[in-house]
Amino acid sequence: MKKGKISQNQWNRSVDKKIRYRSKHLVERPSAGSETLTYRLLSETVVGSTMQTETGPAEILGKKAFYRMYNALLAAGTRAEGMQVQLLLPESASEQQIKNIMGQLGEYGAAYEVDIGRVHTEISELVKAPLLTLSGFGKQDVTETGSSRFCPGQQIIMTKWAGAAGAAELAYVNKRSLMKYFPAVYVDEAVEYLWEKTAGESLLSIEKEIKTAWDMGAGAFHNVTKNGVFGALWEMAEMSHAGLEVNFAAIPVRQESIEICEQYGVNLYETDSLGSVLIGTEHGEDLVRRLREEGIPAAIIGRVTDGNDRTICRGEETRFLTPP
Repeated sequence: MKKGKISQNQWNRSVDKKIRYRSKHLVERPSAGSETLTYRLLSETVVGSTMQTETGPAEILGKKAFYRMYNALLAAGTRAEGMQVQLLLPESASEQQIKNIMGQLGEYGAAYEVDIGRVHTEISELVKAPLLTLSGFGKQDVTETGSSRFCPGQQIIMTKWAGAAGAAELAYVNKRSLMKYFPAVYVDEAVEYLWEKTAGESLLSIEKEIKTAWDMGAGAFHNVTKNGVFGALWEMAEMSHAGLEVNFAAIPVRQESIEICEQYGVNLYETDSLGSVLIGTEHGEDLVRRLREEGIPAAIIGRVTDGNDRTICRGEETRFLTPP
């Protein structure tokens, strides 16, 4: 493909035809040449926004980027309403890759009713692999906006498993070589995290646990993503100006994730945990019980403390958490 923006015809067949949902708040339909996007919002709402950049295999790139954007807004108390897309591809890319990535965004945009507005697609010699950036935004009634501030005394709940998404992508990309060391079914179980569902919802989504926690009075959430659970814990403590004590043994993990990460020298607790969220609550046992009843894996992994000490306890050993 030629460098620069794709043509209007390419846009029509590979981008526009893949968009299956249009928000009622969209004022003007975008095109290949449009530079701006306008939405009409109600005066009693607030707008939350996020920008998430993703790279990786084209077959899962759109899916990962969508859930990363969608979850980031959910954790901030905002439901995604629309998104803008920037897709940079190397000169070796094919139009089929654009269709594949946009097909994923179109599928999940329709499923979650998130409008795809402006899409900038460009071929550049500066990138060696597809690079996808989603700028998502949403509207939320101001009385329901969540908080990322955790308070001393709260218990910290983690949903899903540490490093499961990172291990799944490692297994997906290196499946053939991993099968020299592990049974095929074992590798497949790791990869399946990217497609697996619980209680009818993708494991990559945090929507159900956010709603359940909110209904039970919790209002502090922090998304666990590329820096892993250790990174998320540090970020949470920094944003809350608080300390924390974490029980290492309580952090939920999958055995296949441990072994695959070890195979490639990757720290399971510092790798991608897309689909997990940290929740701060005074009623940890009750919330964990409710989440598990709804089919969502969850565990209390620690508590928020006064002061600045952020510690990980592993048996008799205690060490300080370090910045990601």
